[in-house]
Amino acid sequence: MDQLIVLGVLFLCSFSTSEANILPGMETRTTQSGLDFLRNVAVKKMESMVIRKSLPDLQWDSKVCSFEAYNMYVSYFSVPTLNVYVKDVTSTGVGIQVYAVTNVAVRGRYKLSVTRLYHKSGTLRGTMNSARLSMRLSLSTTSGYHGQGVPQIRYNGCSFHPGSVRVHLSDNSHWDEKAAGKVTDALNEKTCSQIASMINGRLRQMMMEQSMKQRFYKGILELDYSLLTQPYSIDGSIGMKHKGEVYAANYLRKTSLQVPYIPQDRFCVSKMFYVWITDFLINSAGYAAHDRRLLRYTLSQKDVPQQMSLNTSQLPIKMMFPQVTELYPRMMMQFTVYSAAPPQVNTTEAKVTSYVYGFIDAAVTLPNNSVKYLFTLSSNLSMSFNLGMKRQNVTWIAMFESVTLDLEKSTISGLKIDNLKMFLLPAMKNYAIPELNRRGKIGYPLPGFEEFSLMDTNITQGDGFLKVGTDVSSGQLFTGWW
Repeated sequence: MDQLIVLGVLFLCSFSTSEANILPGMETRTTQSGLDFLRNVAVKKMESMVIRKSLPDLQWDSKVCSFEAYNMYVSYFSVPTLNVYVKDVTSTGVGIQVYAVTNVAVRGRYKLSVTRLYHKSGTLRGTMNSARLSMRLSLSTTSGYHGQGVPQIRYNGCSFHPGSVRVHLSDNSHWDEKAAGKVTDALNEKTCSQIASMINGRLRQMMMEQSMKQRFYKGILELDYSLLTQPYSIDGSIGMKHKGEVYAANYLRKTSLQVPYIPQDRFCVSKMFYVWITDFLINSAGYAAHDRRLLRYTLSQKDVPQQMSLNTSQLPIKMMFPQVTELYPRMMMQFTVYSAAPPQVNTTEAKVTSYVYGFIDAAVTLPNNSVKYLFTLSSNLSMSFNLGMKRQNVTWIAMFESVTLDLEKSTISGLKIDNLKMFLLPAMKNYAIPELNRRGKIGYPLPGFEEFSLMDTNITQGDGFLKVGTDVSSGQLFTGWW
């Protein structure tokens, strides 16, 4: 429930204007169709969560009668109308007006003591088969963001108007209008004060404590998506500028990476949601991964295709490293690949180019199962990609750009790598790139989110960023009145 409340507030905080020209590493936008989708999801969540929810006891006394209702629960709840719109914009945020119509049915036990009603007196006890009412709520808040990058909200006021109250008791008797009016008065007295207390107290505190960071890669890396400015409105869509930087968790280290500019695109209206991912975000992840030595892989016989052998006396090893074959015949080689510098990505409208800088340590497994280090190579590899979508899979076409290979150090005197250089370029063009493109035709599936799934997603390359637009689907959304 707490997560749902915070998500709802994030949705409300979207109605605001930009404060400063701070370049974000990531930007998100929700169009009107996305806002409608979020509204419908919120309604469905509320309806499912409120059903059979226990209610506090209700009691009042008057000159005519005293009434007590207890063991009450919600037997039906629906929200046929929910509208959210901007009321005004101030220096502290944006005014949000919420208008909702809800229909509620309550069941429970009651005790009614009558003193002078219809010239009768006595006490009735029984079951309240149904207490039905239609309510209209108008709520005014101011939403913005806190200096620490988290959203905040402030209660301004509200009005609450219950419609006609219809109560049916177990003996088929009905309350008169005075009794029903007591329910109306009690609701008017308590509802808005409870809403104000919740928004200014518990909800505001929850939002202040909300983390705008998400850990991933086994909890080692952390994405900071805190807000840089107040959310902004553009042609009916709501945008947010996020810091969009990846750190090593619990190890904040600033980088000198440049943040590219994201141009304002007023034509992003055909999808529910858009996200701009800059090269800064991607490169900051590469920087953090290199800094924490996460880009390190060991390649042995079990990691290569079955038809390829790493035996020193078989192809391709004996062709690439004849000196190794001579000194260590019929032994298995293994290679450890690790980054020499942070990998980089450069995105343009034409292509996405990646640059990888690495070292390769080579070793052999001796007959006594010990591992002997042989030499270290350095390599710089550059490839480019064109990205696309096929159904819900990200697809790509890879193109080879360049590769360099040098011997850094060796325990083998006079080791030559000329054969390896001759082998490397054809291997990249004839094996690695075709294999990468074979997988690119299939693509990599985009993630889903619990009961929601992305649909009709597209990816567009820009100068320094990728733009992803998507619609979202969920289970059947329902509203209604009993």
